[in-house]
Amino acid sequence: MVLFHRILGAQPTSEGPTPLVVLHGLLGSSDNWQTLGSRWAEHRPVVLIDQRNHGRSPHHPSHVYPDMVVDLLDTLDHLGIQQADLLGHSMGGKAAPCAEGSYSGMAGNSAASDCEACPAGSSCGVGVSEPSACSAGTYASEGGMAACTPCE
Repeated sequence: MVLFHRILGAQPTSEGPTPLVVLHGLLGSSDNWQTLGSRWAEHRPVVLIDQRNHGRSPHHPSHVYPDMVVDLLDTLDHLGIQQADLLGHSMGGKAAPCAEGSYSGMAGNSAASDCEACPAGSSCGVGVSEPSACSAGTYASEGGMAACTPCE
């Protein structure tokens, strides 16, 4: 699903600086990042995203990390963003590294703050012992339908 998003600064382009995509924490929204996002947007495009079931994004009965990664990747595809740096806080910090490992277009730079990675086999859906382990995730899109294989 394509998520609600705000673009601060210049419109992301393939020729310009790598955009920074920011993912908020649980019970947050893109509103939480507007002050810092505006400062960062002086140097590069910034995309603030409301994750599923938050802010102005669509609501869905499923709220697991693999689905959140697919939402993020669908949104980046919708925006034509082929490469991005990711910053995630708390819940967003768990989704960001999996997205980086699941999509070859990520610039390879992600940062997570105020979160712990889920232990392998946990019910969170990500199942990694450390964020860098997400490189096993995969993302594929066929005919507008996206599928994410959870990180292992």
